[in-house]
Amino acid sequence: MRAFAKQAVRRKTVSRTTPRIVRSVRAPKMQSMSVEQVKSMKPNRRFVAPLILFGALICQLYVRVSIIEQGYRVEELRRNILSADEQLRQLQLDAAYIARPQRLSEIAANSFGLVRTSPQNVRIVEVVSGNRG
Repeated sequence: MRAFAKQAVRRKTVSRTTPRIVRSVRAPKMQSMSVEQVKSMKPNRRFVAPLILFGALICQLYVRVSIIEQGYRVEELRRNILSADEQLRQLQLDAAYIARPQRLSEIAANSFGLVRTSPQNVRIVEVVSGNRG
């Protein structure tokens, strides 16, 4: 076991001046790569910062567009509320007009033939408390 670990350590340590073959310790069947190929696989720092800035700008743009869309939705809901309030006010006026006592007495007289009772036709009935029946 120790000999294998020492070989793995030796394989990992590569001189910077001489191109040597680097093999993976975990997957020995992988294709061999030189040190230059391994170094070239690292992300180039020149491109990382602009990519991060670009991503941040895209996120900021998304947030701003979302805020504007929410503002449009709020305005549409506000207009709907004003329209519903106006409709409610109109319906309340119509209900007050329909329930007017003068109008109701006209409809009762003309449509149903009802007339106002005179005070002589009104009789007061007294209810005696106690046994009912």
